Amino acid sequence: MNEKTMSTEPSLSLSSCCSLASEVWRLKRYVDSLGEVTEAVSLRYSIRQLTRLLDELRIAVVDLTGHPYDSGMIQEVLEVLDDSELLAGEQIIAETISPTVTWNGNIAQPGQITLRRSPLPYPATLEVSA
Repeated sequence: MNEKTMSTEPSLSLSSCCSLASEVWRLKRYVDSLGEVTEAVSLRYSIRQLTRLLDELRIAVVDLTGHPYDSGMIQEVLEVLDDSELLAGEQIIAETISPTVTWNGNIAQPGQITLRRSPLPYPATLEVSA
């Protein structure tokens, strides 16, 4: 290979960056589940370093667990669970299966989620006659 064909920097495809971001997210979730055990210290350091690199690439991970859901969201719903403790019409993202990944603030990979929803429909609105 001559100098003209050699790249001065390695390059990653957007797809590879999304995969890397998803795996860093998975590792972080696992390490967070370990609590404050000594063995997790070096893993937390590695995750911070990988996150810093993703930040330099302008790649961000969005985990919407616990947030309200509406049908206009881009995430793919994999499962819906009825939850009678929710208010009528309420839908909450129960779990993020795969995170949404953005590049430069734009969706690069839509996430996959599960929902909890009230089995009761939205309350009917009352019409007021004038």
